[in-house]
Amino acid sequence: MAPPENQQTRDIFAEEAGQIHRSHRKIEWRQPSRSEAAAPVEIERQPIFGSTESVEETVEQSAAVVAGGATRGTLLHKLMEEVLSGETEDGLEALVARASALIARLHQLTGLATPSC
Repeated sequence: MAPPENQQTRDIFAEEAGQIHRSHRKIEWRQPSRSEAAAPVEIERQPIFGSTESVEETVEQSAAVVAGGATRGTLLHKLMEEVLSGETEDGLEALVARASALIARLHQLTGLATPSC
């Protein structure tokens, strides 16, 4: 039995190729936190209410810039692992002390300036 004859013309092929091209979607993995250490972001803190009399007024607040990213996530992950494994106590003072030590160690390893906390 012979295979069926191809009924596709150049025009049909071009149309099908165009449909494939138009339906193609590129997936791009963006990691904005990769460059967080290059330029630390200063966050300007503004009070929500200027005074007790202005509580009833609506005040426009701009979205806060999230400082942190991959470095902050790595430090938090390490700290949580140490708390869960019992290496670090879960009291506030112990957590702050260990987080400060982790930050200092990270800055020693990477050569980044130690932030003022």
